[in-house]
Amino acid sequence: MGTLLQTLVLALGLLGYPLASAGQVELPTDISVHLTAQPDVGLIPGEPIVFTLTVVNIGPQPANDLSVISSDFYDQIDLGSGSADCQGVILSVTDGEPFHFNYTWYPTVFEGPLLVGESRTCRITLALTSQAPPVWPFGFGLRTYLFEDINPANNTSTVILRRGDIAPVAIPMLSPTVTLLLALAMAASACYALRRSQSP
Repeated sequence: MGTLLQTLVLALGLLGYPLASAGQVELPTDISVHLTAQPDVGLIPGEPIVFTLTVVNIGPQPANDLSVISSDFYDQIDLGSGSADCQGVILSVTDGEPFHFNYTWYPTVFEGPLLVGESRTCRITLALTSQAPPVWPFGFGLRTYLFEDINPANNTSTVILRRGDIAPVAIPMLSPTVTLLLALAMAASACYALRRSQSP
């Protein structure tokens, strides 16, 4: 599959899909979402990270209309580097101050209902930019506006991404002389405070 930006041509069709199904009654079921990232530590901006996103239908009913959306991001992800090994992944932008983006996966649009006990997996390859913080949580969550999920506790999954190109901030060590002077100053302050409290 090409870049995720190329899949934007599917956006109108995918966004119209839920609207066409809005009159359909979806029976309650339990969908769990699982996300991993490889690698997730020692990350260098521009190097690929493979996010493995899986949805599982625990039951008791098939699920017809599923969509899983990422957490918001701004300039932390390189939009030109994305690719996916599944269909139904789109990149969307929401106007705001500042702009934010999301990736959304529609696992039932092309492959039909997710049956009880069935799982589907999508591997999305992305890269961080130099704007990503040293430690950054990124996740995906189930949208439940079309059906009722009977166990919301497993509807989201998050990974913690840790960059490896930013050196930890060094805390300067105090010399023995400075440490001694600070200790003497604290002791003098304590003695002064004690004398003032004892004076009539």
